[in-house]
Amino acid sequence: MGTTQLLSVPYALYAGSVQNENDPVFKNSVAASISQSDITHWNSRLLFEVDSSNIKELPTINIKNDTNIISIGLEGQAKGDMIYYNGTNWVILPKGKSGQILMMSHDSIPIWQKSSLVILDPVSITTTATDIQVNSAIFNGIVNPNGFITNVFFEYDTNPNFTSYQYTIPIKISGTSNINVNQEIELLANTTYYYRIKAENPVNIVSGENISFTTLANTPSAVTLPASNIHSYSATLNGKVNANGLNTIVTFEYGKTTSYGNEIIAPQCPITGNVDSLVFVEISGLGVGKFYHYRLKAVNSMGISYSEDMTFMAQYHIGENCLGGMIIYVNNSGLHGLVCALNDQSTDSPWGCEDLDIPNVSETDTAVGKGKQNTINIVNNCDTRGIAARICFNLILNGYDDWFLPSTGELCRMIYCLIKYNPIYDGRAYWSSTERTRQAAITVFYLPEYNTEPYPIIEEITINKESLRWVRAIRYF
Repeated sequence: MGTTQLLSVPYALYAGSVQNENDPVFKNSVAASISQSDITHWNSRLLFEVDSSNIKELPTINIKNDTNIISIGLEGQAKGDMIYYNGTNWVILPKGKSGQILMMSHDSIPIWQKSSLVILDPVSITTTATDIQVNSAIFNGIVNPNGFITNVFFEYDTNPNFTSYQYTIPIKISGTSNINVNQEIELLANTTYYYRIKAENPVNIVSGENISFTTLANTPSAVTLPASNIHSYSATLNGKVNANGLNTIVTFEYGKTTSYGNEIIAPQCPITGNVDSLVFVEISGLGVGKFYHYRLKAVNSMGISYSEDMTFMAQYHIGENCLGGMIIYVNNSGLHGLVCALNDQSTDSPWGCEDLDIPNVSETDTAVGKGKQNTINIVNNCDTRGIAARICFNLILNGYDDWFLPSTGELCRMIYCLIKYNPIYDGRAYWSSTERTRQAAITVFYLPEYNTEPYPIIEEITINKESLRWVRAIRYF
């Protein structure tokens, strides 16, 4: 009386049209006696009687030899119904209910009956977290797959409503008994978490109850970062701190040795939360060319942490105002370079000495470091008063008397710094100490309308030596 008996019955067919399937071979049944003439007769009697009776007739019968397809139907069929032959007529077997299986009765009639097989949802039970540390914990739970391959994972959040939850990597389990499941998760310090286990298989998705716990607090962590904005007298000290969930005060310690001797509280204090926070502070009163040590000290209610020692050297910085003017160039030592005067020395001076070939001031003498000697050569070979080179050579400004007219290479650096650090610079053209011919020398200028930051276009142009242009002196340090 089992299902296998039903499957051997040749005349239990689904309602509607059964197509593109191999029909069973009917050997010992009424269907086995169907002849070609019967087929012809039936196909010509569609929607009419196929025998002398008008009881439970099939509204349509189509039998095709070429495809061996039988299409049958009964009036009043519904979706999911089946039809079978009861020995006298074709009758409808309505579809069964959820949980029923098809059985064969003692008199060979198919019937739906309640199944003895019980299909159950997976069982999910969240259990208490273990091994709770500062930045981790182990989530635990129990799952019974109840006979199906089941995906198991944990959902967790800092919000009890799980509004922005995360979930662990799913693992697969199977079987019919309780299985302990656990996963270790990285977490934030001193933070309350809510979590639950979840089991998912073809039957259902089931969650365990929500359980909460709080990770442990810890001393803060601190990391030293390189100093920035280093000048001859000041610098910015940098670092990052993780407060690990507790209010934390950060102090920068600094000095010429690892004994430090100076300290200043970071203005960003107090630091809170469980992520790295940048901290920084500006210090001044430094000595140029001197090395300084520094580190961070971070303090919360759990204790004190120190970052590693780091050093920097106080050095000159382009754009810095000192040494009689504005620094326009610094060499690799950080201690030497060029300074330009803060104001122009003339607005309408000639280069001078037209038709005179000045030695050693040609286009081969344009680099940084050539301007001072160019100026000396011009002054020594040209007696004309009021020329650009002589104005710079005779200048005494801010306690310095070693000024000179810059070479084209030095002048380009000066104009670049004027563009960057002097917003009132209008692109005026300055004389360089570089000669082009006996009649002409080189000026350098910048047109704001052609600005191509971060590398503006600075033009060099050759003009007559007697033309009037601006003059600004520079000096070495």
